Amino acid sequence: MRSSAAVRLRLVVLSVLALSVAPLAAAPSAAAAEDLLPDLKMSEMYNMQIERGGSGAFKLRFGTIVWNVGDGPLDVKASNRVDNVMYDVAQVIHSRGGAQREYVPPGATAFYAGDGHDHWHISTFIVIALFPTDGTGTAVQASPTYNQRGLRKIGFCLTDLVRAPAVLRPSNSANRIGFPVSGCGVDSSQQVRMGISVGFGDDYKPFFNHQSVDITGLQSGTYRLCATVNPNGVWLENDEDRVNNSSWVDIDLDSETHRFRVVGTGENDCGKPAPMVYGIGG
Repeated sequence: MRSSAAVRLRLVVLSVLALSVAPLAAAPSAAAAEDLLPDLKMSEMYNMQIERGGSGAFKLRFGTIVWNVGDGPLDVKASNRVDNVMYDVAQVIHSRGGAQREYVPPGATAFYAGDGHDHWHISTFIVIALFPTDGTGTAVQASPTYNQRGLRKIGFCLTDLVRAPAVLRPSNSANRIGFPVSGCGVDSSQQVRMGISVGFGDDYKPFFNHQSVDITGLQSGTYRLCATVNPNGVWLENDEDRVNNSSWVDIDLDSETHRFRVVGTGENDCGKPAPMVYGIGG
């Protein structure tokens, strides 16, 4: 069992990250021409369903996949462990000549556990939020009584879980797993190395812990479920505009029957309403 001090430390670190969107969103240093950078693409959320928990709460469950369709892997290493946090996190950049260099993403940390799995996680890799729309796909400001709904999951173990469909695989796609789950380490690990190879995806299935958004008490209406990978732009990608980093689904929710129907999907900017605050999901 983790000490209360260690738990408080991890929560403080994650809270600071969640509140530091402005400085984290600053553009990272320019990549070199010979760099082989990843391109992270958020897939359309799949197998959406509403689940009623034992406490009577209703959850909207769904699966997410982050594909790497870039020129090089997303290769992440972490060390300098203090309690349940590793503070030295670096993105290993591969080059066309075979050399490697390290880039330090501002504010990134790795932490242990948080979702019932015995391994380490990278913070703020994906954020997912549910917010109301006007029924035409335009996001609207929530009423004062609306509580922002988001993914409770606060960290992701990056790994090659599924190979991308042939239509998504770049010509340089890896033909074998480069980042197994074991790379995320275990409780006793002092350092970890994880990532997503070119042509592979990190798949978080609907039944995984915290892979849901609480919809208890929501009024009937149209809502947009928005998922964004690398939301603050701290990881270097070859797609500087990150146009494929978001995916969204619009649903018509019936609060009486607790059923929904999908009325729209997209794989571009989610159109988040600026006045709303988005919780940490990644």
